[in-house]
Amino acid sequence: MLSHAPELALYGLSAPHTLRSLAQLRDDIDRFWPLPARARAEEPSVQPRLAFTDTGDALEYSVALPGCALEQMEITATEDSLSIAARRDLTLPDGFALRSRERRAWALSRHIDLPCKVSADDVQATYAQGVLSVRLPKAPEAKPRRIEVRGVTQEVAS
Repeated sequence: MLSHAPELALYGLSAPHTLRSLAQLRDDIDRFWPLPARARAEEPSVQPRLAFTDTGDALEYSVALPGCALEQMEITATEDSLSIAARRDLTLPDGFALRSRERRAWALSRHIDLPCKVSADDVQATYAQGVLSVRLPKAPEAKPRRIEVRGVTQEVAS
């Protein structure tokens, strides 16, 4: 149970229905109070989940950034960190009026401390079908190496 449940009851709200009621209120406001008439932040900060893979030779990160233009992305890498900044602006073409909006503008800023050193000069980033993929080749000293195991014979003292 929510720790604020008694306080919610004072206002006639019940804990299980509060979030749904607030979401419904926001939908009603969006529907009946036209967007240009109200001043509301259009750039909420988003934190989409990153997919991470260590292939042995490289670290690979991918993140969904639907509707983001290439010029609105900035990816920087050092030998031990990766930073991703992106934004999606929703602008209307000249002569068009907004009647309804289901998508919002957003801004993203992520900084990732990498688990090993990478070769920052060889980082590759691609964007296809709304997904940004970043491949960071590991620095030579961070790549796994095969170690040969030799058998040791024991001499028995007579």
